[in-house]
Amino acid sequence: MTFFKKASGVFLTGALLLTVGCASVSNFQTGKPLGKGNVQAYFSVSHIDTKNDTVPLIETVPEFTFFELGATMGLTDRLDLGLKYTFPTAGFIDSKYCLVGSGKQKGVFLSPGLRAGYTAFPKQEGEEENDRVEFSVPIYLTFGFSEVFSLSLIPTYSGRFFTSGSYYTNLLGGNVNFKIGKRFGVIADVAVYQNFKWEWQEIQAGGAMFFPLPEITFFK
Repeated sequence: MTFFKKASGVFLTGALLLTVGCASVSNFQTGKPLGKGNVQAYFSVSHIDTKNDTVPLIETVPEFTFFELGATMGLTDRLDLGLKYTFPTAGFIDSKYCLVGSGKQKGVFLSPGLRAGYTAFPKQEGEEENDRVEFSVPIYLTFGFSEVFSLSLIPTYSGRFFTSGSYYTNLLGGNVNFKIGKRFGVIADVAVYQNFKWEWQEIQAGGAMFFPLPEITFFK
């Protein structure tokens, strides 16, 4: 009986998390632009936990580990455009424009960005669809200590619109990531976001391996 009580509690909590929108807030990008025609891809593994003091009946909040694939292309020497797919059902498109640091290999880089995406949550038979449309406005501040090591601070505002019930939530937080490598390497990312509608904190940590893809000579 104890096992079934625990299992039902975890299932109920998981359903609630899906409803309020626990999903990826990763950001494995930096403020340094790739350069015109260059393409970089990455594969990442992240772990997310969620804290909510307003739901006292839930003692243990489930934690999730998930995978992502992403790629970014340099459209110009200042403008990057990227795609990200979060398994199993989320996709995003993002961009950033370098205001400070374009053309340098190291130093300070400042790039405002924009991300938009769609998450399709699994639903049980008889349940209403509760997918969401979301966008983010990150500000990338990157300190390139050398050509192979950088630290990025990324304060971000996010908005989420849920199709079921037509309600909107505001999130404010940001990411910190460490990047090691030039063409090949790794990125470690930590994120903390506050959901003001639900008084919900999303805490995430992950790592990614990045590597170059063939240049797109059309843009050269």
